Amino acid sequence: MERYNSEIEHIEIDFKKFIIVEEGEDFKFSENKYTPSYGDKLFFLPGINIPRVKLKNLTLSHNVKSIRDIDKSSAVFANSFTFSKMVECKYYNTLPTSLFKQYFEIIKDDLDSVQVGMVEASLESYSNDVILLDYYTRSAMTDDNLTSIKNNSDFINQVHAQESSDRFNILNEDQVVLFKLLATREIFQETDIIELLNGDKALSIDDEVFNQLSEMMNSSDIENHTLVMEIIANCEYRTSLLYLMILFEKYGYIFMRSRVKSHINFKSLLSYLDLSTHDMNVSIDTIMKLFIKREVLTEKWIDTLLSIYDSEVRRGESSYFKCKTMTLNDEALAYLNVNYKRDLRDDFVPVVIEKVEEEVEKVSSTITWI
Repeated sequence: MERYNSEIEHIEIDFKKFIIVEEGEDFKFSENKYTPSYGDKLFFLPGINIPRVKLKNLTLSHNVKSIRDIDKSSAVFANSFTFSKMVECKYYNTLPTSLFKQYFEIIKDDLDSVQVGMVEASLESYSNDVILLDYYTRSAMTDDNLTSIKNNSDFINQVHAQESSDRFNILNEDQVVLFKLLATREIFQETDIIELLNGDKALSIDDEVFNQLSEMMNSSDIENHTLVMEIIANCEYRTSLLYLMILFEKYGYIFMRSRVKSHINFKSLLSYLDLSTHDMNVSIDTIMKLFIKREVLTEKWIDTLLSIYDSEVRRGESSYFKCKTMTLNDEALAYLNVNYKRDLRDDFVPVVIEKVEEEVEKVSSTITWI
């Protein structure tokens, strides 16, 4: 893609090539979950928050190590922020290439021969249907202070009729080579490896631990807050996910004010929770969405959420919880003297999942004596 710049006082046309990429099309995560193998070499893409010191657990168990050369790596990792680290998101006006060629013919006499030759060569090799223009360039194209434009009102009307603007992901120049290599590689989620970092002996936050941590957060002692942040950053994330998200929903505003939020261990936790140092806002829908994404949603955890966020659900503040049965208030029920209720939704019919039993090869117990 190309951009055009100009100045009315002295017309100069400058073309620049862009590589426009789309997340989900040009940058895809693997549907497979990473499982460490002995001797794996790990490559981390921009935006990854992996505490190198915690890799020692995997180093000791699987002899894995992180490297800086993607060509020599056996596994590549990214997170939800990686794509934005590799591109620059900008808004541009778009104009049909054919209309730009008309503009070039109109102002050709105002350009020197070198400019004319450069533009003609660029347009000859350009095959895209549209050209990107920044705001100032777009404004200059219809500035009637330029005599050649002023005398072509039809052209100005065409530009106004066909112009549009959109947001584009422009690949950073220093990421071009790396991005092209990713097309041939399987990209694993950062969370796959984060779950392995704290080790098998890491603390799993249950109801009792959650209540203790809540008491510490409810105190005015900043050191207590710091200690809680250190504890949750080093806990067992997957089994603790329910109470981790509730802690962020209740105390995220305190975490936001702490300098500990910038520590690599805490940033690693934020990555796992799809949060950031700039945004720790959590709602019941945020929690439900993450549970489904991490494949940990259970009826027990839903019951816990309902016991805590009953008021929010009743007020309709969640898109995940729906009213199935309706009744009346006490006054109306007493007047009717019946247990009035009506179903608003049909019962959900679970999908029957057939379990395929694996055949186990029977080993003969006969002993042959030689």
